[in-house]
Amino acid sequence: MERLRGLRGISIRLTPMKSSGSILRKKLLRDIKEQKGLFAATTFILFLGVTIFCAFYLSYLNLNDTYESFYESSNFEDISVKAVEITEEEIERVKKLDGVLEVQPRISVSGKVKVDGKEVAALVISLPEKETINRLYVAEGERGFAVIKKFADYYGIEVNTPLEVSFAGFEYKKPLEALVYSPEFILIYEEGEETFTPSPGSYAIVYIPEKDMLKAGLKFNELKIRVAEKERNEEILRKVLTILGDKVEEFHTGENQVSRKLLKEDLEGFRGLAVLFPAFFILVSIFMTYALLSRIFRLQLGNIAVMRALGFTRNEIMLHYLQYPLLMGFFASTAGLVAGFFASQLLTSQYITFLNLPYYVSKPHLEVYSLSLMAGTLTPTISGFLVAYQASRVDIVKALRGYAEVAAVSFIARIDALFSRIWRMRLIFRLALRNIFRSKRRTAISIFSIVACTSLILNSMVFVDSFDYVMQLQFGKVYAYDIKVSLEGYDGKEVLEKVRKMDGVLFAEPAVEMPIYVEKGGEAVPTLLIASNFQTLYNVYNAEGEKLIPSEGIIFSKTAMKNLSLVEGEKVSVYTEFGKLEAEVEDVEMIPLLSVATASLDYFSRISGVDGFNRIVVDADEGRIAEIAEKIRQMDGVKKVSTVIEAQESIEELMGFFYAFIAFSLFFGVSLGFAAVFNTTSISVIERSRELATLRMLGYTSREIIISLILENLFVAILGLVFALPIAYSTAYFFFSSFESELYYMPMVIYPRTFAATVLAVFAIILLALLPSARRVSEMDIAKVTKEIVS
Repeated sequence: MERLRGLRGISIRLTPMKSSGSILRKKLLRDIKEQKGLFAATTFILFLGVTIFCAFYLSYLNLNDTYESFYESSNFEDISVKAVEITEEEIERVKKLDGVLEVQPRISVSGKVKVDGKEVAALVISLPEKETINRLYVAEGERGFAVIKKFADYYGIEVNTPLEVSFAGFEYKKPLEALVYSPEFILIYEEGEETFTPSPGSYAIVYIPEKDMLKAGLKFNELKIRVAEKERNEEILRKVLTILGDKVEEFHTGENQVSRKLLKEDLEGFRGLAVLFPAFFILVSIFMTYALLSRIFRLQLGNIAVMRALGFTRNEIMLHYLQYPLLMGFFASTAGLVAGFFASQLLTSQYITFLNLPYYVSKPHLEVYSLSLMAGTLTPTISGFLVAYQASRVDIVKALRGYAEVAAVSFIARIDALFSRIWRMRLIFRLALRNIFRSKRRTAISIFSIVACTSLILNSMVFVDSFDYVMQLQFGKVYAYDIKVSLEGYDGKEVLEKVRKMDGVLFAEPAVEMPIYVEKGGEAVPTLLIASNFQTLYNVYNAEGEKLIPSEGIIFSKTAMKNLSLVEGEKVSVYTEFGKLEAEVEDVEMIPLLSVATASLDYFSRISGVDGFNRIVVDADEGRIAEIAEKIRQMDGVKKVSTVIEAQESIEELMGFFYAFIAFSLFFGVSLGFAAVFNTTSISVIERSRELATLRMLGYTSREIIISLILENLFVAILGLVFALPIAYSTAYFFFSSFESELYYMPMVIYPRTFAATVLAVFAIILLALLPSARRVSEMDIAKVTKEIVS
């Protein structure tokens, strides 16, 4: 009985005998209270995993539901074809095609909007009296003369404000009747430009009543088509192309419309993120739960033996230890579900602000809620089951002898002998090194925590480095000019000569930018063609940073053309604003950022029959860029003037959400690392309480013992980083590759400074996580621990 009184951690009354359930419940609550820090840290890791999964996956579903709802309510196109001109006879022939439900002809031309004393490039679209396909969502006013709401908000334009629009030599001035959203322009793509989502104020989408555009002498040049069966889209599209012949400029099915396709690519990347990122946290929580329960099991071997001797069954003991992970899972999953739901609303609403959408949809997704609860509860339970089963199979006699770690004695002895010969290390230093190998399981869990933390930090930073690399390439080498001039046509030689003679202009080059569709085997892919002399100002580079100089053909982007399987030397059909052309594939390269095609001006002139250009790129004196841009803007024949500085600022503005997301990811990565390291170090200190108390009794100070703990964890960190850095690089590569798109490509880049910052961050996290353990050592009651040893 004296032996039994000395056992800590369990309270047993022999008479009157309470129910086993009541005793185990009290013991469970007392154990949680005594180890509340570890219990909370492990629960927190699991909470992070559930929260991130709910936040990201619900946001993904919300965005998907929003897009589909908007497309459905607006009766979004199934097929779109643009030609030089479409006659009434051709329209009637298309309407009679088998499987065609609706055909809506319209006019689409480039123009300008005069606002705030300047002219802004615009796409002017006819608005039929009875709109059936791609119906507009009227946010303010009544259906009629309208602009996209974000453009109006940017300039403070309201309904009934007079607005002047010029197009095809016609001036149109009338009070604005409506601010609208369009399913075609959730993401705005400026035709003939390299930007998918320009600043809201740099490009306008204008809708003018169809009758007014017809009065201006314009002809239909677009067909929007709805079909009865989506599976026949490609078949019907081919028939439409046959009817229109070589007049076709561009075409696509609804799924391949530029804005919709980019949104789809973005969503697929977001979906991968919503699964992969939380998986790190849940995986870490499994190991942390196992570590925590293993620690409780080892410290309570004597208690388990007494419980077995007093008649508790194996099943009762197993169920008792299973309650720890069940409780953690319950608290983590319910709290994580609530936090994740509200975070998803915030993420969705913030994301929508960057798009041209009037609302977002948030439906209840019971399958996600159920999966979150199951993942949050079952994952720790699975890891806890192994410990619980082991506890239920304890041998009473062996357990009463207590728990002893088996150290790799011969290996440590050799290390000690080696270091003793090199340098007479004090016991504190030898102890720090020895403790790494005393519990291989604990060391393995510590290393895993460092690997997980390093991976999460690196996975976030790879996007920052890759984007920074692409921006430096784009604005340092590709855009070696200061000003880009968009012309109204291809007869710009006079404008070019005037620009070259302007005071402050150092150099000016002609170029062509044109949206094209490349067709092979009945499949068409959109891209942007850049034709230039590629002298100094306007260049295209591959992923290795090599300048591409085409001569007899077009160099295509491998990312954009992967579905066409282009081969060097073959001929392909290219649909341009001049109709259908035949071009030769000179090469296929990985081209960073936007997926463009490039050709020489001479080759473009030969295949198109056009001896001219529609762009001028200008290198100007640094202090006079804005002045020169404004002078060029006033010239006849100039459609738009933009500066590289404006383009860079526009992109950086649009990247605000991206950087906020990276900060969000880093916060969770650091939190996970702190919680994981805190767990392992705390467990180590608690398990070695007697050993540390003995050192104190032998005269070692708290400061010396804390130094030993710091050294031990630094040794583990160094060992862990040896594994963590290559694993983190591999996971970052896998993670980054999941975001590859047909519309853009970013090479994966991680700067050396990022590796250095990651290593420093890991060491900082480890030192911070040691603070609670250091405090525990400083406040250790030697008399109390000594009494436990003696008893």
